Amino acid sequence: MPKQIELLVDEESGREWLGDLAQLPRPIKKWERLGPTHGPEYRCADLPGIVIRHCGHPTAHRPYFFEGIATPRKVKLLADAKAIAEAVAARLITVDVLG
Repeated sequence: MPKQIELLVDEESGREWLGDLAQLPRPIKKWERLGPTHGPEYRCADLPGIVIRHCGHPTAHRPYFFEGIATPRKVKLLADAKAIAEAVAARLITVDVLG
């Protein structure tokens, strides 16, 4: 049985959001790195339509962002980006908690 993912609640709006990415299951699927040294993209054959991209800036604080997942959230670590993509695809979380 998968671990329960705890969401935080914004006191003003009542909106739930995912605060701690470490509680997501770590990525287990095989991801392929494509593209140049700076600004590559990562794709998983099991998750068609989802792409993780790096902005290309070598010192960016949150360089990873998504295509195919409707969220403005950017993340610092590739492992966290993969975990988000896999959790959304597995319906463990919805994109509205990533805001």
